[in-house]
Amino acid sequence: MYDVLSPQLNKSLNRFPHLSDSWGTVLACLIIQCGGFLEQFDGSNTSSWLIQKTVSLLDGLREDTDDTILSIKLAQQFEGFYFQAAGICLNSGKNVAWNSLTESFHAFARHTAIVDLCISSPAHISESEAASWFQAALNGGR
Repeated sequence: MYDVLSPQLNKSLNRFPHLSDSWGTVLACLIIQCGGFLEQFDGSNTSSWLIQKTVSLLDGLREDTDDTILSIKLAQQFEGFYFQAAGICLNSGKNVAWNSLTESFHAFARHTAIVDLCISSPAHISESEAASWFQAALNGGR
């Protein structure tokens, strides 16, 4: 799945000898979770944009980067965490906000009348929540 998503991202990850082999799958899953956001926001391709931004982040890291350092950097700087979506749940009528770690944007959009869509700071999840998610994902649980 991952190689199909982006050979460019795979090439960037291969530069780091101390990273888990699972990073490609972990990042692919996270990028897929965000799929559809930019298409709805401004017509851009979400996957391409996030891959470009993630490759740029990876290019700025030293080759001795390990899983912990990458988890922290991504928790702080993964662009998809700044995608904000909120609306009214079509089933319950309650106000809801999207969390990319627990639900894909496509799934969120299916059950939500979206009233707010933006890219802004702070991220829609905390750095500690994101770092924990990365560590769990690397260890086989998401």
